[in-house]
Amino acid sequence: MTNPVRIAATHDALRKKLLFLFLNCLLVFMVMLLIVLQGQKIYSIKNNIRHSATTADHINSLLTKQFTNATRKLGRRPEILSSALQKEPAPGKALLAELAAVRDILAAAFVYVMNKEGLVTASSTSDDIILQGNNYRFRPYFSNAMAGHSYCYAALGVTTNKRGLYFSSPIRDNQETVVGVVVIKSGMEQLSAILTDNTPRISFLLSDTDIVFATSNGYDQWLFHAGRPLPAREKEKLIQSRQFGNEPLSDLPFDLTEDDVQLDNTSYRVAVTPIDLPGWHVYTLEKKQPVYPTVLTVLFLSIVLGYLLTINFISKNTERQLTAKMVKEIEQRKNTEKSLIQARDEAESANKAKGDFLANMSHEIRTPMNGIMGMTNLLLNSELSREQRQQLQIVDSSTTRLLDVINSILDFSKIEAGKLQLEAIPFSLEEKINELFFLMAPQADSQKVELRSYLAPDIPEKLIGDPTRLMQILTNLVNNGLKFTQVGSVSLIIHLEEIQDGHCTLYFAVKDTGIGIAREEQDRVFESFTQADTSHTRKYGGTGLGLTISSQLCRLMGGKLHLISEKNKGTTFWFISHFKLPEQDSVAMKQTKEIVSNRRSPFQDAVILLAEDETVNLLLAKALLEKKGITIVSAANGREAVECFKKESFDAILMDIQMPELDGYQATKAIRDHEKLTGGHIPIIAMTAHAIQGDRQKCLDAGMDDYISKPLHPETMYQVIKDQLAAKPSS
Repeated sequence: MTNPVRIAATHDALRKKLLFLFLNCLLVFMVMLLIVLQGQKIYSIKNNIRHSATTADHINSLLTKQFTNATRKLGRRPEILSSALQKEPAPGKALLAELAAVRDILAAAFVYVMNKEGLVTASSTSDDIILQGNNYRFRPYFSNAMAGHSYCYAALGVTTNKRGLYFSSPIRDNQETVVGVVVIKSGMEQLSAILTDNTPRISFLLSDTDIVFATSNGYDQWLFHAGRPLPAREKEKLIQSRQFGNEPLSDLPFDLTEDDVQLDNTSYRVAVTPIDLPGWHVYTLEKKQPVYPTVLTVLFLSIVLGYLLTINFISKNTERQLTAKMVKEIEQRKNTEKSLIQARDEAESANKAKGDFLANMSHEIRTPMNGIMGMTNLLLNSELSREQRQQLQIVDSSTTRLLDVINSILDFSKIEAGKLQLEAIPFSLEEKINELFFLMAPQADSQKVELRSYLAPDIPEKLIGDPTRLMQILTNLVNNGLKFTQVGSVSLIIHLEEIQDGHCTLYFAVKDTGIGIAREEQDRVFESFTQADTSHTRKYGGTGLGLTISSQLCRLMGGKLHLISEKNKGTTFWFISHFKLPEQDSVAMKQTKEIVSNRRSPFQDAVILLAEDETVNLLLAKALLEKKGITIVSAANGREAVECFKKESFDAILMDIQMPELDGYQATKAIRDHEKLTGGHIPIIAMTAHAIQGDRQKCLDAGMDDYISKPLHPETMYQVIKDQLAAKPSS
């Protein structure tokens, strides 16, 4: 008999091991979370510092190249020297014209000349303010320039009460004696533009006394505020100097000397960079990035990995316990038969429990996944910085890929548990195939693999079945073909096998020209988590569940998935599936059967040239037109369309507007010019995404006969083509 004490001890040891495994997983992912969050913080800080330094470089370039150098060169002009030597203002027209030209070129507010007494002897201003005769010897920019130094001084103008940077330079005579000062006052527009270019960050320019002198647009309320708490004595001295007019120089509601500040209930990181003006700095504030997307992603990964490790641990421990128990029972009880039966029953129960647990847990995992993906999409549609958008796009892409894997596991577990039920709803097979090829076309185009389809014309327009599971099978097979095909094509072939008693049987085949499957490996491709060659898993990826699920879905739909392949010569997967037909009266059914092989489209004999450079648009238009029996010749650009027109005969041309080589307008003109020499008139129909008012008339004025806007509406397109073909003169 089994010892209850021993069983309890075994279970207790197992619980301890599981707890230890869980705690280890939790510890590892807590460390990972801390590393990710710290890395995000370091990246954000460095990025903010880089943007602050870039802004400072632009300001330095403006101050040095545009104003400081210009002031020095202007101070060496003979006309400026002559004006500085005058005791009273008496500027000539030539001098005033030169000052005005300098002001216009530099986009400056004022340019003026002062004699050694500080009297303005000549000036040019942007708003007709007269400075001549005013004395500004009390300004530091005058005293510093008279001392022989170029100087830059920020202040509110005494006369204009407007902010500006005063760039001064000494005027020297032939003996290098300073006899006056030339001054250029810049407006704040260029500085504000540089600071605003750093959006969405907030930028401040602080003077050498830490007073905010310029800001990004929209933050002018912080002008003339102290970026740090100023001692009362220092503040009083600045107010008395009237450098900033009558401003009270109040403190900002935050301290820019801190690494982090709060503004409008939002946290910002602060970066500071000095500029070439001594003591002046650029401060940049960047919003702290939210951490919850990172936390959610790492938390989800920890749950998934912990779940997988736990399942693996339980499975291995269960197998070891069963084996040990059977051996021990054989040795102790010599009851081999009873022990084997008991072990078999326990193993089957464990496998069933594992399958049920996998199915339920896969479903439970998908619920928070949908929440994560939904919130991520909401965030992507909100206002984000470039870095935040890139991070969220990575989260969105990763969760989408992970959800695909989870869906495959869920489908597999549902099928194994017998819980998957097929729907029976009406659908159009042609529409579903068009949707499938629309989704697969970008992948095929990127691989330079041709994607083909053939849908037999006698297939009923409407079927009753499970379109979702049918498309799942075809998507898996087409995707599998694209994955293992580097050169050539992947073809989808569908034809009618039988119609009888309100049911129809269809044959489906997906054929590729890829690497093929060796005969000895073909039996393994339908096994779970298996690929024909294990090296393919490393090279091509995949879970190995796609063909397994497709095969089991085929069985549920009354068919079987077959394989025909040869190594290096491609592969064909095919199956038969059964569908119900919508109810209709017996007369209509009889008529349908009589004409199913003889019906003919009114466009059957039409040959149309389709000029379109976008692969997806080309495939869609071609599929819609060929459905009506129209023969399509395609051209990838306007020049190729003109050459095709000259070489072949067509009933009409569908012309895209934006194409390389020649656009739609240029190609139409070339065709109409050719017709002037050869005679005739071919209908040209514009097919373009331009749909604003006036575009239709523009196309007609260019020589086109009609206009179709994108996205294409099949019935509208058919009617326009039909009208143009009917209006075309007989040959």
